[in-house]
Amino acid sequence: MAKLSESKLSMWRACMTVFHLDGKIAPTEKKWAEDKINSLPISKEEKDILRADFLAPPALKSLVAKITHKPDKAFLLHMIKVLGHLDGEFHESEKQVFGALQSEIMGGLDMLALEGEVTKMEEDSYDEKVVFAIHNKASLFEHVYRSARQGLNPGDKKYPK
Repeated sequence: MAKLSESKLSMWRACMTVFHLDGKIAPTEKKWAEDKINSLPISKEEKDILRADFLAPPALKSLVAKITHKPDKAFLLHMIKVLGHLDGEFHESEKQVFGALQSEIMGGLDMLALEGEVTKMEEDSYDEKVVFAIHNKASLFEHVYRSARQGLNPGDKKYPK
């Protein structure tokens, strides 16, 4: 079994500390943590680290500093909300940690530029060349089928309804 990167291990370790933010561990949280640890395709040593962190959590801030891969940070942000609701209450302390981490992750992003880029990608995906592309040039059926669809729906862009 391959070892997790330091970023991903720190992300899972941080998840184990999230349960302690509200000062109590519900049975549903304990079961979720054990089920997750058992199901992760990680080494026994890494599972032992996660179990130890669940019992005696390290400082969340020190773990977050070790999460260098942006998708890992985004996943932790998502997991704070998921894990915070396992006991039926998204406690104020959990909300504060979520808000601080969200500010850290989203702080340097130019949301208008990202929105424009995503809109362009979406519009490009409706281009006739993409929608009616023939993927198997040797397939007479695909050629006839795609040509018929294109003939029934002429136009430059094919936007969803």
